[in-house]
Amino acid sequence: MILDYLLQLASDQDLDPLDDSAVVSEYVIDRETANNDIIAGEPMYLIMSTSEDLAGGTSITVDFRSDSAVGLATTPTIHCSRTFTIASIASGTHVVGKIDGPISERYCGAFITAVGTMTGGIIDLFLVKDVPNELR
Repeated sequence: MILDYLLQLASDQDLDPLDDSAVVSEYVIDRETANNDIIAGEPMYLIMSTSEDLAGGTSITVDFRSDSAVGLATTPTIHCSRTFTIASIASGTHVVGKIDGPISERYCGAFITAVGTMTGGIIDLFLVKDVPNELR
């Protein structure tokens, strides 16, 4: 699996401040500025890497969304979504989901929603083309 830092959506994003709330990933891709369709022709995957165990809340849901607004909450299209229970997720790399194109809205990125009060957890989010079999 090759990590392309131009397709990184979060770098050491701290989930600690989330309390039954949601946050947009640290980075959002502006397809108009990028001048291309990042999902053209072949599927990609959203992966999450945890460098600090998630703690506190009940679960987090990670969506890959596209929207006409940079906040990804106006009229989003959800391309993939996965809920992780805090008790069952360990530090490491996890596949959120497969993203099929094309994406027509201008902005795309991740949206993280916590259930409960998070007291710990740091994540990285990437778009990748190939996922090792052991992560599928």
